[in-house]
Amino acid sequence: MIKSGVAFNQEVHTYHLGDKELKGVTGMLSAMLFKDKYNGVSEEVLKKAAAYGSGVHEAVELYHTLGIEDGSPELAKYKELVGGVTFEASEYLVSDNENIASSIDLVFTDEEGHIILSDIKTTYGGLDRNYLSWQLSVYAYLFERQNPGLHVDVLMGIWLRRGEGYTSFIDRRPDSDIETLIYEYANGLECSLTKEQTLPAEVLSLADSITYWEGEIKKLTAQRDELKEKILGLMRENNCDKVELDGRVLITRIAATTREALDSKALKADLPDVYAKYVKTSEVKESLKITVRK
Repeated sequence: MIKSGVAFNQEVHTYHLGDKELKGVTGMLSAMLFKDKYNGVSEEVLKKAAAYGSGVHEAVELYHTLGIEDGSPELAKYKELVGGVTFEASEYLVSDNENIASSIDLVFTDEEGHIILSDIKTTYGGLDRNYLSWQLSVYAYLFERQNPGLHVDVLMGIWLRRGEGYTSFIDRRPDSDIETLIYEYANGLECSLTKEQTLPAEVLSLADSITYWEGEIKKLTAQRDELKEKILGLMRENNCDKVELDGRVLITRIAATTREALDSKALKADLPDVYAKYVKTSEVKESLKITVRK
């Protein structure tokens, strides 16, 4: 991988190519696509979140560059999540050498040599996949132009918080979108790409929170079902049908049986008049169906 000629000043978070100051990707996204991302969040909360995130990033950086482990639950979870890939670089600086620059949190390769660009997030509620899609797509665009002949195969978000975490593959935006975004930002134009975003940013954030908690519910449900099977087995072995624990929990063993159900679809097809006579219509309130694909 080619090293960028851009200099990054970490104290003031600025990028310079010689005497020219370049803009960061985060600032570009905030100005063009996510102006309202943190509306309603107090300055104090934002500062605390930034400090926590910086601490987690620093722990990962020290682990990879110096082999230092701080013993934090976040680093332990991180090591578990990335155990199947090979570390190549951290804080890898990329730029178009004209308008923007940024440091990619992590660059990995997998067993097949595929290049993976990854970003760590520590925000409450899980990954904002829409934001990450734009952020990592810009990184991929810059990475490939800085390294002719190399192709980014995978974009991956890593979420870490208080010892919990998960990874998620992120969709890549078309290079044409990234070129438009950079051009309009560099020339002070209104972003034309916002027309497709018809939902407020809060909806996307809430959807990401639901995605995270759905995953947690799935894991906890599996653990609960495993415990129930163990209890059922023990009650069967000891010929026990009912047990009460301190008046708080009543466990009842239900014997195996058969169940009858009416095939309404077949009834409607074979005897539509009978079906129409006995069918009952009721109001169903408005609801939301969410399908999580992971």
